[in-house]
Amino acid sequence: MESCEIYILKVAERVADSSYFMYLTDPGKEKKIYYYFWCLVASGKAILVDTGFPPKVGQNRGATNCVSPEELLKMIKIEPVQVEKVILTHLHWDHSSSLKLFPSSSIYVQKSELDYIKSHLFSYPSANRFYPEREYLHHLQSLPGIKVIDGDMEISPGVWAIKMGGHTPGSQIVAIETNKVIIAGDVCPMYRNLEEDLPGGIFYSLTESLTALQKLKAMVGMIVPGHDPLVFKKALKLNENIGIIKGWKT
Repeated sequence: MESCEIYILKVAERVADSSYFMYLTDPGKEKKIYYYFWCLVASGKAILVDTGFPPKVGQNRGATNCVSPEELLKMIKIEPVQVEKVILTHLHWDHSSSLKLFPSSSIYVQKSELDYIKSHLFSYPSANRFYPEREYLHHLQSLPGIKVIDGDMEISPGVWAIKMGGHTPGSQIVAIETNKVIIAGDVCPMYRNLEEDLPGGIFYSLTESLTALQKLKAMVGMIVPGHDPLVFKKALKLNENIGIIKGWKT
């Protein structure tokens, strides 16, 4: 993929406990976070990183100011049929709940992420609380476009899915070589995670989470956290929900 426009699509926001996003830090202190997904556009073709979620799903989970992913894509003149590929950083509800909009797209997810939702551990509420409903997960696994990754993979020329783990078993980041941008997903939800070597507060493996942060810091490129409102403030804003990653430094 040649150098592309990287759109930030802000699907919702919420006020949440700080310790959800910074491990054992400021418990009980409220922090505003944003929910994003991302669209890479070049020559009329689009790749999504995550999908966001329908407003009803977000409202049921406590999100506010929700805008549908379909509406956000229309704001940048992208129809769902133009989305050739979807890279899921992981399967938590806020990252994967709008796949029904993209029945003809190729959908890339790590094998270990799919294995986890089929494991006996997933029957425990503490293990599945941040994932979509089981019916939706069954639907996801049956989609004809599902492409199972086992490790790192070049999804499109210069666009890499890189397995990190930590936050979830199959968490992955997306590196766009031509733009020197790294979409970190929830491997690094806030800038403070990088600055203080501080994992997010929701994780599958603390060891993998710490290792992932060190890998991120060693990479060349602009690291873009998954939920930090500062991401949107740094962007070239087109409106209250759409921005472009252009001309900033982390």
